[in-house]
Amino acid sequence: MKTYIFITLLLISIGTACGVENQGIVWSADTLVIPSGDTLTIDAGTDFFCYGDIQNEGTIIINGLFQTDVDPESIVFDAHINNSGTIMIGGTGEINNYHGEIRNTGTIINNGIYANSYGETYNNGTFDNYNYIFNEDPFYNHQHLNNYGYILNMYGLHNEGLLDNKGNITNCGLFINSGTLYNSGVIDSVVEHIINEGMIYDFDGTIPGFVEGVPVESNPYGHSMGNEDSITGETTTSNENVTNVTDELPLADNVEVPEFPTLVLPVVAILGLAFMFQRRKE
Repeated sequence: MKTYIFITLLLISIGTACGVENQGIVWSADTLVIPSGDTLTIDAGTDFFCYGDIQNEGTIIINGLFQTDVDPESIVFDAHINNSGTIMIGGTGEINNYHGEIRNTGTIINNGIYANSYGETYNNGTFDNYNYIFNEDPFYNHQHLNNYGYILNMYGLHNEGLLDNKGNITNCGLFINSGTLYNSGVIDSVVEHIINEGMIYDFDGTIPGFVEGVPVESNPYGHSMGNEDSITGETTTSNENVTNVTDELPLADNVEVPEFPTLVLPVVAILGLAFMFQRRKE
């Protein structure tokens, strides 16, 4: 296994694919290939700039800054990151997709900051967010986006796959759901409405903003929802094929509630018999 560690002001060459110099630079004419089993580590306090192409089939560990940007020499917008391996962003790490295209068919695990500034992100794999995603340009989710942290969407969040929100999403721009969105956290639409062309299931979460299009389906498995009035639009509940539901359910129309004397008289009779048997023992 090879391990690539970028240290400030140290000249390192990786294979024959490209040269990496100073703080870590992939130029617009270069391609960095990380084979399966190899690891690229960007240490805390280290900056890594990509103006060219990176093909990752192994592992990239980011504890510093990883940024796609414009090549200052050629002024070419051609940074491309293709990940079919694993990208792990540590607590001190940050990906700033400033000018580039990031395509993920593998796994991205974010414990730091993922900023989709002026670039584009296409997730065709698994993206697990445990901390912070800032989106200012198109972010397309075609597979699995699992949010346990915080997502701030300024513009262009498109969910065409499965978005499972257990954290917080604040929507200030275009948010289109044409896939499936599971919400057990908080989704707050501050400025723009959420355009729903797919399915949104709300599991004891909160959606106080506006949802246009297909109505939100609240409580699909019969759990208590709380304040459903905070969801704009028609709300439907489906309790089909549900077993072992312990929540309090409303009585059916054909069930008669016994009157007070009918309930009390048997209890009084039982207490009287108990008192009589106790006297006989004495």
